[in-house]
Amino acid sequence: MKHKYKVNITWDPDDKIYVAEVPELDGCMSHGKTEFEALKNVEKAIDGWIHTAKEFNMPIPEPLPAKKFSGSFNVRIPRDIHRGLVLKATENKISLNHLVSQILSRAV
Repeated sequence: MKHKYKVNITWDPDDKIYVAEVPELDGCMSHGKTEFEALKNVEKAIDGWIHTAKEFNMPIPEPLPAKKFSGSFNVRIPRDIHRGLVLKATENKISLNHLVSQILSRAV
């Protein structure tokens, strides 16, 4: 693949085709009778999406695999959940950050 965008390929049982979708590029998708064909076709769709974005001076998202992440983000939660998390972390003798990291890693 010449592009570095994440591509999700799923089977559509109704149309009996594979659908290739690029999450970072809103509406960018293609299909094919095989996974390989869907992947090949989505490359053309990505080219078209980028060409159109440039033509209309729209921002072109950086591919997710190329992005650098800090490992830090802020989130607002209800006070009772915050309290419960602090209590759980204290019981386990770990920091709140460590507890939340553990919970999130299990969820992903």
